[in-house]
Amino acid sequence: YAINEVKSEDGSFDLTPLFVGSDESLGVITQVILKLEQVAEETVFCVAALNGQDMNELSAKIISLEPDEFSFIDGETLELLEKKIGDTSWKKFADKTPDTLLFIDFDDRKSEKKLKKLNKIMDEFGVENFVSSTDFEEQESFKSVRESVKSLRNYDFRGVQAPVIGEGILVQTS
Repeated sequence: YAINEVKSEDGSFDLTPLFVGSDESLGVITQVILKLEQVAEETVFCVAALNGQDMNELSAKIISLEPDEFSFIDGETLELLEKKIGDTSWKKFADKTPDTLLFIDFDDRKSEKKLKKLNKIMDEFGVENFVSSTDFEEQESFKSVRESVKSLRNYDFRGVQAPVIGEGILVQTS
């Protein structure tokens, strides 16, 4: 139980961390107050193929833009996709296997401003293979590369399959 996260610095209480994961062993929620946010009219999905860039520094700058999603696939995984499954969908972003493919998604009212800043960051780091789209179908095409990694999850290597540990990893930025 996340008891240490119940009381905020401003003195207010938020029982959400306490109840989440308790499987109803701490009580039953009978009333909820929701705060609504305006949905962005347009989302921006970006893919960058990296080769030799400093991932730590680049990631820090991208995270400072507060993307709604920020994930990656390493080059070894892309090579394995091509070798074992024949999937070369990543080639729409780079001619040769990149060190890393980054996936960045903005879906708030400041998406266009954030994209301009992201373009400057990519230029600053010398990222040549960078694409972005606001078109839903094109975004789905971009995301299909990331989804193809799931096909490796149950890949049988000499009669041994790796167990599924989780769908992905989320690292909270704040």
